[in-house]
Amino acid sequence: MDQADKLNRAAGKGDEEAVRRLLATGARADGQCQWGDLPLHEDSLGGHEGVAASAVQPALDACVGAGPHSATLYADLAARLPLSQEQWSSIPAPCPDLARALPTVLQRSAAEAGWLVGRLAEGQRKRLRAAALSLARAQRGVPSLPAELCGRILALCLLDP
Repeated sequence: MDQADKLNRAAGKGDEEAVRRLLATGARADGQCQWGDLPLHEDSLGGHEGVAASAVQPALDACVGAGPHSATLYADLAARLPLSQEQWSSIPAPCPDLARALPTVLQRSAAEAGWLVGRLAEGQRKRLRAAALSLARAQRGVPSLPAELCGRILALCLLDP
């Protein structure tokens, strides 16, 4: 059994101590187990929200030492786990890779999406604002686009030209 499987099993049982220990020894909070589940995803937790809450900070701490891959890891983590405002502020800014997590975070929480945008590079924030204004203008007098589609459109606007 690899670390992702062990992490998934510990999270499913609600064993916060085992989750912390596995994360501290290198298990990835965003890694898939043999069944394709994400260990700290809500569906894998079996009602043990405390496990996810206690595992977020060790997972964020693990991103710090990831070198050039840290921005990607922050984006993966942000897309999969709800973060508090304090946890969002621990993500270094600018963190341009976070842009790809925007649609998922936007579906989860408008507040979190705002905190994510605050961690983006200034150019990305400006493009996002322009796109949001254009999208709002385009929707006047027509039925609203689904939120998921709006999130994807806005995320596309964040890609570097």
